[in-house]
Amino acid sequence: MFLSSALAAAAAVTSWTVLDAGHGDPTLGECAGVGVVVDYGQLDDVDTVVCLTTHATHMTGSEALTASGIQTEGTVRFPSFVCRVNGKPAPDQPVTTDHGTIYERCSVTPSAQAYWSVWTADTQGVWTYANLGVEGIVLTEGKAVGLVFHQGAGPVTGPGAEAWDRTARMVDAPTVPQEPTNAAPRESSPSAAVILLGGGALMMMIFLVVWRRRALQRRRD
Repeated sequence: MFLSSALAAAAAVTSWTVLDAGHGDPTLGECAGVGVVVDYGQLDDVDTVVCLTTHATHMTGSEALTASGIQTEGTVRFPSFVCRVNGKPAPDQPVTTDHGTIYERCSVTPSAQAYWSVWTADTQGVWTYANLGVEGIVLTEGKAVGLVFHQGAGPVTGPGAEAWDRTARMVDAPTVPQEPTNAAPRESSPSAAVILLGGGALMMMIFLVVWRRRALQRRRD
C-alpha cells in the first residue's frame, strides 16, 4: 500500500492494502490496484483521483486513463503528446503565462509554460517526471500515473505526497488482454536489410549471366 504523506519518508511498502467493502472508498494510498491522478492546476476544474482494480498483470498509462473515464487529446503533429485532458484547456480558454495570454490549439507541442506534465509513482509513493508519453508507461499493482497541468515559468511539480491522502473513486477496470506465457515463439520475419541484400545478389547474378552471354555472342561473331 501507499503510506500517507506523514509516514512515506519513514517506511517502505511493497503492496497495497485491500479494504473491506464496509470501509467505503479508500484513499489513494490504500488503493488495491493502479492509481490515477489528474491535477488541473489553475484550469479551474475538480481534480480526479481514481483507484483502478484489475486482474491484469500490467496496463499502460493510456489504458489506465481510459479505464478511469479520462479522455486525452494529442496534438496534430504529435498525437501521443497529451495536449488536453477532458477538454481542458479548451481552444477558447485563455491561459496566462509569463509571456502573456495564450490559447491552446493543439497543433504542435504546447508551450513550456502551459502544458500537461506526466508523472508516475512507484510502490513507495514517490512521484517521478515521465519522459515517455502515457502510451509508453507500464503500470503494475501499487503504481500510479498522474497528469498535472503546469503553468508559468516556475518549477514543474508532481501531484505531491498529499495526493495519497485523498479519497479515490473506485473503478473496476476491464482486464487488459495479456499474451499467454506458454504461447509458441513467433517466427521472426526477414528484416528489410536481408531482403535488400538478397535482391541485390539476385540482380548481380542476372547481370553476370546476361553479360557472359553477350560476351560469348561477340566472340562467335
